[in-house]
Amino acid sequence: MIKSKWQRYIAASINKHFVDNLILLDPTYKIFIEGQHRDDVLDQKIIEIRFDGPYWNEQSHDNWRGLIEINNLVQWKMDDVDNYEIWDTLGDVSRVMSMPIEIFTYDNPPIPIVSLGCLQRMDNKDDIMIHYFGQVEPSIQLQQATCEAHYYIYLVGD
Repeated sequence: MIKSKWQRYIAASINKHFVDNLILLDPTYKIFIEGQHRDDVLDQKIIEIRFDGPYWNEQSHDNWRGLIEINNLVQWKMDDVDNYEIWDTLGDVSRVMSMPIEIFTYDNPPIPIVSLGCLQRMDNKDDIMIHYFGQVEPSIQLQQATCEAHYYIYLVGD
């Protein structure tokens, strides 16, 4: 059977992976987890960590393959200083997406943290995809794009 904590561990590990690695690349990023409350302030560089899944498939008795789609939203407040800054941000998000994402047992209260394995990028999809939407709302000086990749992990159930 699927272990009930896998969902929590995968979500927490994905969020921590992106927050930690993106802040190392640029401490000015404002990073949010999908659904997290935001003030109405329009920051210069916003990254929202978003994902779907896992989609579970039992490969053999209690051996599970989980598929995860990570689709991070990038928003950039437009100015005339550097029109390519959104592309720099997308480059950083792509870089972090190219790394394996280790899944740890993050519990509350904390117990010794253990690695369950790594999310690996699927190579039969389009690997890492950028979708640039530009200025979505003409009255708001904001550009948007997404950076998407698909991952898998194998875990052993109960």
